[in-house]
Amino acid sequence: MTWTARSLLTLFTTFLTLWASGGVYESNGAEDPQPAPTAAIGSLGEALPLSAAQSELVSASFDRFSTAGMAAPTHVVPSFHDSIEACNGNLGLSTVEDGVARVRVCWSHEDPMVELLLQEQALMHELAHAWAKINVDDARRDAFVEFSGSASWDLAADSWNARGTERAADLVTWALLDPSVLFVDFDEMSCQTWAPAFELLTSAPAPAQLSEAC
Repeated sequence: MTWTARSLLTLFTTFLTLWASGGVYESNGAEDPQPAPTAAIGSLGEALPLSAAQSELVSASFDRFSTAGMAAPTHVVPSFHDSIEACNGNLGLSTVEDGVARVRVCWSHEDPMVELLLQEQALMHELAHAWAKINVDDARRDAFVEFSGSASWDLAADSWNARGTERAADLVTWALLDPSVLFVDFDEMSCQTWAPAFELLTSAPAPAQLSEAC
């Protein structure tokens, strides 16, 4: 979960620039593969009913995995919240609760366009976590940690940006979304490693925005 309060000031400035430039999310028209949730599971807060735009966002996000040659995360329940409390103080949260994979997006903004851009990236990042839990075994995790120079896959003692799980989620997010509207920090990874790291992680060909990054 890279989406923490430490990023807010930088994100805010970038969002306003993107809003002024007219950058928007476009739906591909795919059908929503998941039922729209109306309430969160457990005690992490009440979920908001999905708007039409959010429903299209969920549908398109799942479809992007298949388009990239990756198995889309299955049996995942996405939900949107207007408070970071539902995401344990973060902007997104990926968990497994009672055998159910939950992906929460905790961001609201007074401008719908800015809000949707935020939600799109946070949703993809958390879906990438859900995908990795299902599709990346221990051997591949170890190989990715070594190749990416990460401190560990997900040890609590390591900082967020040094964990392989966070770099993997950011990498998938960057690969599957339009990089011109992303707010991912890859300072710790050379752009020359993005494409081979993605292929190592996913066994899928790297999209152009990774292979042509340098």
